[in-house]
Amino acid sequence: MTTEVALKVDVCNHRALHVGLPELLRTLDRAGAPAAIFVAFGPDNSGKAIRRIFRRGFLTKMLRTRAPRMYGVRTLLLGTLLPAPAVGESGGDVLRAAEAAGHPVGLHGFDHVGWQDGVGAMDDAALRASYARSCELFDRTLGHAPRFSGAPGWQITDASLRVQDELGLAFASDCRGGAPFYPLLGSGRARTLQVPTTLPTSDELLGAGAARMGDLAQWYDTHLAPDRTNVVGLHAGVAAPVPEPVPDQLLSEELPEDTDGNRRAL
Repeated sequence: MTTEVALKVDVCNHRALHVGLPELLRTLDRAGAPAAIFVAFGPDNSGKAIRRIFRRGFLTKMLRTRAPRMYGVRTLLLGTLLPAPAVGESGGDVLRAAEAAGHPVGLHGFDHVGWQDGVGAMDDAALRASYARSCELFDRTLGHAPRFSGAPGWQITDASLRVQDELGLAFASDCRGGAPFYPLLGSGRARTLQVPTTLPTSDELLGAGAARMGDLAQWYDTHLAPDRTNVVGLHAGVAAPVPEPVPDQLLSEELPEDTDGNRRAL
C-alpha cells in the first residue's frame, strides 16, 4: 500500500522566501516531490511577534528550537528596531521559478504577524481590505490571481471564512484536522473546501520536545497514516525532512474526497 503525502510549504517572512525557499525547493526537486507553496505578502513584521512572549510556552519554544539561530537575529527585529521589508512581492523571480518547476504558489495572507495576532478583531471591511491587498500584490508579482490560500498560523474566524468564499478559490488549507471538509458556519456551510494540515510541523515537534532534529524523519515515517492523504506542513527556512515516499497525490493536482464524498480537481 502506498502512503499518500501532500507537502504544504509556508513562506512566512523575507528570509524564508529568499534563503529558505530556494534551498528547500532544491531538496524537493532532488526527491521528485512537488509541493504547494503558500506565501505571505506585505510587510515582514516578524519582530512584532515578541508580543507573544507572555503566552504560555512561547518562550520555551523559542529557546528549544533555537529561534535566533534558525530564523536569524535580523528577522526577529524586523518591524520593530529594523524596517519591515516586503515578503512575497520582493521575490517574483523565486516564485515564478517555483511554479515553472511544478510547485504551485498560493496565498498566505497579508502581513503574517498582523493577521495571526489580530484576525480575531477584524470585521468584514478589514478582512476584505486585507485579502484585496494581498491578492493585488500576488497578481502583480505572479501575473495571475491566487488559486488557493492558507491562513497565517491557522488563525481563522467565521467572518474570515465568509470573506474568503468571495475569492472563488479552488481550496484553502487554513486549519488542522483529518479529511477535507466544508466548514459549517453560523450562516451556513462555507463554499471553499478546506484541506487540513494533518501532521505537526517540524518546528512544532522540536518546540514541544516530541522529537529531536535528528529524529524528525523517523517521527514522520512512524506517524504517516496509510488510509488518508497526509498533509505535512513545512516552514521554509526551518530544518525539516522531506517525507517519503514521494507523493502520489498532491494539493497541486487533485484533491481527496471531502466528508460528503465529493472530489474536486484544481
